[in-house]
Amino acid sequence: YLHTLRGEARSIDEAVRQLLTFSLGDEEYALDIEMINEIIKPRDLRQMPSSFECFLVETEFWGQMTDPNLMVEISPKDLADLMAATSFHVGEVNRNPYHVLLPSWMLDNVRRGGEIVGGQGGAVPDFLYAALYRLRKWSGGTVVNVQDGGRQVPATTNIGELFKG
Repeated sequence: YLHTLRGEARSIDEAVRQLLTFSLGDEEYALDIEMINEIIKPRDLRQMPSSFECFLVETEFWGQMTDPNLMVEISPKDLADLMAATSFHVGEVNRNPYHVLLPSWMLDNVRRGGEIVGGQGGAVPDFLYAALYRLRKWSGGTVVNVQDGGRQVPATTNIGELFKG
């Protein structure tokens, strides 16, 4: 992260890495080819057989949700990594310094999430940074809730526990 702020170059031996590159909107992304098992054309969930089930995790990135039901702690180390990664989206951060604003957003998520996810007047979580999500499931051809109320998840929790059942 500091290398980026100072304008220092980093050397990466890309000659030994094969990358799959793609664009989403105005942003370009790359994945290490070793991480890819299969490429399939996206399908609308409504086109899937009625027996198909999957979890849906919706994020607040482009706008606040009125009813998030999951608050996941972001550790200071993970937040620093997110800031560094975001700083490489040069076009975006030139337009708006998202990477610098990220900590205040994650702090505010704890404040909002404490009331919305934890319930008004409930105990506030014992962490500084968090991301808010809505966790649901696609089942029987429709979206269904998977939990009653909200859940606050510390960074020490195995997040895979949320996706059982």
